[in-house]
Amino acid sequence: MNEERLWQLFTMMHGQAPASTGGVHLRVQLAYKMLQEYEREVAFLKAKEETQAEIDVMVDDLDLPCRVLNCLRFEDVRTIDQLCSMTENRVLRIPNMGRKGLAYIKDELHRHGRELAKK
Repeated sequence: MNEERLWQLFTMMHGQAPASTGGVHLRVQLAYKMLQEYEREVAFLKAKEETQAEIDVMVDDLDLPCRVLNCLRFEDVRTIDQLCSMTENRVLRIPNMGRKGLAYIKDELHRHGRELAKK
């Protein structure tokens, strides 16, 4: 790649001309900026992946009584995300789910930093 093209790419990417006009310095600056952007992108993707892993936690992994888990299975609630999308009233409408079961669910979700949906 010639020096002029590197200069154009650097200016397009960063809205400013590089500090040095030497070909080697320009290539080093461009490579450094590209590496920084790559590292930011990798960090973003890792954070996104970790967030997705938290969303995909199964309800079976929660420390809930067997009766409560069976009620949730009956309603085909498999992940914490599905559970968190339900309101308290919706949870109470699940057959055989009472206020005590709802309290267990709320406590366990709170322990994981989550909560049921608001109306």
